[in-house]
Amino acid sequence: MRKYLLGFLNFLIPPLFQVEIHILDVNDHRPEFEVPTRSIWVAESAEVGSVIYGVRASDEDSGDFGRIDYRLLQGPSAHFQLDPKTGDIRLLQALDYEKVKRHRLLVGASDFGLPPKTSNCTVLIEVQDVNDNSPKFREKVYHLTVLESLPLNSHLVEVSPLPASRGLCFEVN
Repeated sequence: MRKYLLGFLNFLIPPLFQVEIHILDVNDHRPEFEVPTRSIWVAESAEVGSVIYGVRASDEDSGDFGRIDYRLLQGPSAHFQLDPKTGDIRLLQALDYEKVKRHRLLVGASDFGLPPKTSNCTVLIEVQDVNDNSPKFREKVYHLTVLESLPLNSHLVEVSPLPASRGLCFEVN
């Protein structure tokens, strides 16, 4: 609401009256997100309970028409919690790259108009692999017989981990 005070200036006669005009805002803008789709990367070792991202929308209206409420419209709500006032996304369960590499959340923002105006934003959460699995081999122990006359740095045996042990963090030394 904007307030204007009008008076009539006549330097010889004091004003007889004043007019006060109040301009009320109407709900003519919808909340707008910074971008309609956002990709973020979160390590699978991210701490449960931590805020992993914050969606933000703005509304050019004033008062309740410009106040924003956030809601999780789609996505694994067992893994993520959305703060309705701030838009912060909190991790509720541990992530596991080997099980799910990407999560998709649809976040809605609405103002407090009657009826409310709304908009949506998609958050793509890319889970980053961390080296959390030990490699597994076909044999637990490899036995070799080596001649003592074999030259230094000779190739003795080659072993490689089973395919299930290989991921983005795969490197065995």
